Amino acid sequence: MTDKALDLGVIICKHCMTVIDTLPTERVLRYYSDCQELDCLMTRVKEEQSSYAASPHTLAASRQS
Repeated sequence: MTDKALDLGVIICKHCMTVIDTLPTERVLRYYSDCQELDCLMTRVKEEQSSYAASPHTLAASRQS
């Protein structure tokens, strides 16, 4: 029998839930990270822009103008 571990670990994009990679681990593990897929990046940028536009700081600044 070999000492090679199985790929029981998985890295998942926390935004689009795509499997980024697997890892040889001794037990089932899930890690969350950010993928670099263009569609996912564009969705994140749009979400950040819309959440910033609706933030209280932006609303307060627009009322003062």
